Amino acid sequence: MKTKTLLLFAAAFCFRSLFAADVVLNDFEAGSPTVTPLYGAEFSVVANPNTTGNSSAFCGQIARTTTNWWEMVNFAVNFTVPANASQYVHILVNYPIQPALSIQLNNNGQIDQSNAYTNIGQWQDIVFEIQGGTDGVTVTSLSMMTDRNSALVTDTYGYMDNVILNNEPLPNGASFLTGNNLYDFEPGTVNNITGVSTYSSANDIITYPIANPFTTGINNTANCLKRTAVDPSQWWSGFEFTFLNPVLVDATHKYIHFMVTAPYDGQTILYNVKQGGSYVLTEQPYAVSTANTWEDVVIDVSALTYISGFRIELGDPNGTLAGDYYADQIWIDGDPNPRTNVTTGIQKLTENSKVFASGKNICIENGSSDTYVEIYNFKGQRVLGKNINSAETIPMNYSGLYLVKIGTQTTKVLVK
Repeated sequence: MKTKTLLLFAAAFCFRSLFAADVVLNDFEAGSPTVTPLYGAEFSVVANPNTTGNSSAFCGQIARTTTNWWEMVNFAVNFTVPANASQYVHILVNYPIQPALSIQLNNNGQIDQSNAYTNIGQWQDIVFEIQGGTDGVTVTSLSMMTDRNSALVTDTYGYMDNVILNNEPLPNGASFLTGNNLYDFEPGTVNNITGVSTYSSANDIITYPIANPFTTGINNTANCLKRTAVDPSQWWSGFEFTFLNPVLVDATHKYIHFMVTAPYDGQTILYNVKQGGSYVLTEQPYAVSTANTWEDVVIDVSALTYISGFRIELGDPNGTLAGDYYADQIWIDGDPNPRTNVTTGIQKLTENSKVFASGKNICIENGSSDTYVEIYNFKGQRVLGKNINSAETIPMNYSGLYLVKIGTQTTKVLVK
């Protein structure tokens, strides 16, 4: 039997309380609120099919029976979110596919998941942000859609459990994404994002990563994204993603930067910033002043608590002209001024950095965050590629000569 109220230590981030009260809204054990399936959904309480990551005895089993994306299950709750504040509903889910999940409060509206479900066939905590708005909101009914996109039909079931309300925006066990280099179309940041979507017609194709065609300007990085505008019926093509771990907004993380080009002077692109499951900055315009020249767009996000996703719309709602549009270098820092010289898609170590062996470890010191390191063995085979922090010890399985590559710097290291 699960406990109805839990006290958990919060992770080491200053904006969280020392303790956070978890209020269990439904755990599908004896005495829990009755669940009503709606619009064709199927629901039953069953024995937990996978106790790894969730030791509960029982959980909810859900499925769609038609192609209606709005099939859902509903149960009674009772909580209030104060004005100008947010609280968070957490739901443990276990699906055989990657679903698109949303909840509905008081039989009205739709709140999308803040984080993507990525652990197929395993329990994972999915978060939904509940905003109090200007007047606060009292919630008496909560519904979860079985799956808005995929054909989760009869005999293909998903599971839900431990519906909890608290003040924690992060999924259980997650931490905020640290560093500044959020995504730059280089190998070092590909693991920062998930749930990538591209929006384009058959002619207006989004392609990434491709070689940077304008390396003589302020952006000399290796790779970027390209949109070729051909079809006048679709004025924009877009690139959208969710951060695998959200980005905390603080004194050194309050201005998003990203670089763009357009094929004509004055062409407009738009950007969108997501907090939780919703975009809070939507279709913000930026006019590229000079054609085929990288420009750094600066977005003030200091009013947000955290950032969970991003979308770039490459095209002008007032009339997109044919040609190639490029985007690159999604970055966050405390500087409101545009960047003027980006020489690599990954941060390099400082000149006085040290790369050396200690036992069967390769040690790197005096780096900066988001430094991407590649290690090759004497046969030229890559054995590791990852971001490191300011100092890190990397164990090697075998003795021998290794090449450590950091940006354009390569160091030979003998591991004995």
